[in-house]
Amino acid sequence: MIESMLPKISRLRAMLDSIGSPADLEVDGGVDSETAPRLVEAGARVLVAGSAVFGASEGIAEAIKRIRRAAESELSPAKGQPC
Repeated sequence: MIESMLPKISRLRAMLDSIGSPADLEVDGGVDSETAPRLVEAGARVLVAGSAVFGASEGIAEAIKRIRRAAESELSPAKGQPC
């Protein structure tokens, strides 16, 4: 993941929201349980994970659960966003 993309994702999400677009922003590259919450916080809603899933020692299903839990932590009602 390229850190400098986070502000760009945020700006694009704000632009889409300002025109009422229902578009989902997708991020592909460097998605794992560490980056997923930051990507979701920035406005991404579709995350594509490759090596973090297929190279995970705990197996594919557990890796997906771990990334999903991390991402969903940013979508809690306490953060003012829908679950």
